Amino acid sequence: RERLVEVAARHFADFGLQGASQRAIQREVGVNASTANYYFGSKEAMYQAVLEAALSRIQASRLEALNQLDENLSHHE
Repeated sequence: RERLVEVAARHFADFGLQGASQRAIQREVGVNASTANYYFGSKEAMYQAVLEAALSRIQASRLEALNQLDENLSHHE
């Protein structure tokens, strides 16, 4: 699943949602259509998984930065 999301992210970035081919993504990962369908069900669901993975990484980075702030800082600092 993670590899499908990783490869799909690159394909969607290169070709967009409409231009990306689910078959090309499956071929590059080396899985059949039933495997991809098991995890996602559709190209749109795969795209949503790509977005969720990216947003999760961004949120984790933001939370880490917030945790490193000094609690004694004023809002002006």
